[in-house]
Amino acid sequence: AWGYQTCTEVYQPMPTNGVTDFEVPYTPNKTEYVRHCQRTWGVAPRPNWEEQMFGGADIGAGSNIFLASGQLDPWRAAGIQSTPRGADPTSIIVRIIEGGAHHFDLRGSNSLY
Repeated sequence: AWGYQTCTEVYQPMPTNGVTDFEVPYTPNKTEYVRHCQRTWGVAPRPNWEEQMFGGADIGAGSNIFLASGQLDPWRAAGIQSTPRGADPTSIIVRIIEGGAHHFDLRGSNSLY
């Protein structure tokens, strides 16, 4: 499911360098990425789909939205962490979950939590 999503809705080519992250150095190749998506799923990536559908970080005109990020979540930096500009704070609610993180339940023991 995630492989399909990254080829249709959540285009996230992430370069790594092995210095400022803990990954093996990698430079995404857009041509190969598109080829992979077409070969595997029969679809082409839509790099701007999220922004076009949801307005990117400028979602102030939205309503009835609850945005949550985990305090320990490495993805939090890419998320919306405060009430968006022009938003009604009773209609777009932003919360940071203390001690929470993406897939925290799948990680090993942690002495902090």
